[in-house]
Amino acid sequence: MARSVFLRGRSAVLCAALVLTASACAHTRSSPWDEARRNAEVAVQVTNHNWSDVRVHVVHLGNRARLGQVTSQSERLFTISRSVMPSTRRVRFLITPIGSSERYTTDALYLAAGQRVNIRVENLLSTSSYEVVAGR
Repeated sequence: MARSVFLRGRSAVLCAALVLTASACAHTRSSPWDEARRNAEVAVQVTNHNWSDVRVHVVHLGNRARLGQVTSQSERLFTISRSVMPSTRRVRFLITPIGSSERYTTDALYLAAGQRVNIRVENLLSTSSYEVVAGR
């Protein structure tokens, strides 16, 4: 009988240690919601009405990264993953027509996951525009 009580007590301690260890590990793991938020993207739709093909860059603190190129009289959708976005989420977009020294730069934009930026590139670059919308 004494041995039976000892084994039950030992099993209870072992079980409690196992539960505490498992809960400690579970606490450090990210939830599926956190993972989805970490991988959320910002969409950038560029409509090019310019006669030239244009290059699209995202600029943060003076550093620019090329998103891609949009052919004349067409549109293209780019996505920026959250892992690429700066932690401040403050960026500008730089549009440069190929073969021209002109450029169009947006104001500083504070972007959140799931937002969409629509950029309209006009033939006269100074009349180009942008908007930020909540959903895709």
